[in-house]
Amino acid sequence: CAHSHLNLKSPLFAPNPIFMKKTSAIISFMILLLAGCGETDKPTNSVNAIDNDQLFSEVMKIHDEAMARMGELNTLKRELQSEQMKVDSTSRLYDSLVSLVLQLERADEGMFDWMGEFKDPRTSLSQENAKVYLEGQLTMVKKVADDIDNSIDAGANILTQIRKDDE
Repeated sequence: CAHSHLNLKSPLFAPNPIFMKKTSAIISFMILLLAGCGETDKPTNSVNAIDNDQLFSEVMKIHDEAMARMGELNTLKRELQSEQMKVDSTSRLYDSLVSLVLQLERADEGMFDWMGEFKDPRTSLSQENAKVYLEGQLTMVKKVADDIDNSIDAGANILTQIRKDDE
């Protein structure tokens, strides 16, 4: 066999210190690069937990502010229903009152539907999944609060107009 006569002591097979240093440096650099992958972009769990606590607090703050208006919403709904009974059912005002009462009822239902579905995810989901859930809930509760505010504003405006016309 021709390979059995290789002279491993020849200069061709001698270790090359420059080549080894470069190779060693490249391998070390690659290990450091790979070890750092993914770690720089991901916040730590404690940072995620703080973010999630802040998100949860923001969701609850919007919820609490909207809930504080629910009494006003229900009072306004009763007042509009009372006005509805005084108006000819074929008039445009009657149709507006019916529409506004429905808008107030939908806003009320929206809040209670949201509350029935909402769960605090901070103990049952991973930090990342909890954050995604809370971000979605923040969007939803903002819409619920906007629906409440808009329906109250619209109902109050028409009630003010009716009272002004009665004077």
